[in-house]
Amino acid sequence: IPTMSDDQEVVSAAKAMFNNMVVFKVSLPPRTKERPIFKMIFRNKRKAPYVLNPSAGNEEAFLKAAKEAIETEYHNPQFPLFEKMDCLAIKVIIRRARPTTHYVGNNRQHGILKPDCVDSFMKVAVGGDVDNYVKLVQDALQCSKVKTDGLFYNDSKVFFLCGVKVWDNEGDCKGGT
Repeated sequence: IPTMSDDQEVVSAAKAMFNNMVVFKVSLPPRTKERPIFKMIFRNKRKAPYVLNPSAGNEEAFLKAAKEAIETEYHNPQFPLFEKMDCLAIKVIIRRARPTTHYVGNNRQHGILKPDCVDSFMKVAVGGDVDNYVKLVQDALQCSKVKTDGLFYNDSKVFFLCGVKVWDNEGDCKGGT
């Protein structure tokens, strides 16, 4: 059996990865995944652990915005979009809102960026870890026992994951994902 070189494996993985691509933008300001809160409650006269997801509201808002974006871009999508056996590649671009200090005269209304602020990549880490943004997106888009209208069934099917955090350079530069 002939073996593939590393370059050939990368090329074949890329072809498989982007075979059925769905691309959409969510104009919500990016939010990070918050840590779950563990509480003990009394059930049937004994303590039982209870997990509270403080990110649930953000996840619900993100899924709603994602579904609206997909419905406007694609005709009659059926949710979930991907089957249980599909392997997934996810690329998340987090576009952080630009601070007013990036604009000439610290005035966002003029829309003129200072020359040293034009680059969209962040030279200094600002607000939130990339992995926490990506976790929120994954949790928001996957189906669960409660939420059956996600885009995919389980994030264990993700074989490629890319997260990028940049300054927003689109429109009013208020951020999005």
